[in-house]
Amino acid sequence: MNKSLIILCLTLLLILSCSTRTKDKYLGIWVVNQEKTAEYFQTTPQWHDLSSEEQAMFPEVLREISLDMEISFTEKQVETYISGLKTAFPYKTTTKSDSLYVLLVDAEGQKVRLSISFPYEKLMNLKSEINADLDYYIWEKKY
Repeated sequence: MNKSLIILCLTLLLILSCSTRTKDKYLGIWVVNQEKTAEYFQTTPQWHDLSSEEQAMFPEVLREISLDMEISFTEKQVETYISGLKTAFPYKTTTKSDSLYVLLVDAEGQKVRLSISFPYEKLMNLKSEINADLDYYIWEKKY
């Protein structure tokens, strides 16, 4: 092979390797990280609204609830598994950075913004503009 052909091939390989799409951090299957969720929730005003009895029961309640929760992101849809109930909704990514993604989810005809942040290394937090049900959970990748 002549030198110019080798240089051309190497240049094309370099261009192709630089242009490959990186996988978004939130893609995959996520489960609740109970330790970080408890730690995070204890810093919120809602924690202080609980009675001392409710605070004492919190670790057990969190354990029971989170054992049956999972969220999964593919490149086209978000799926939740909560208490045996599966839901799936298509979405589009509207904002993308290292620390924040904003998805526009089509929840049965209603457009809902879902913000995904990473408050701890390799751990995720979700916030929805329509309710706070999942705001306090910290998620880790299942695999």
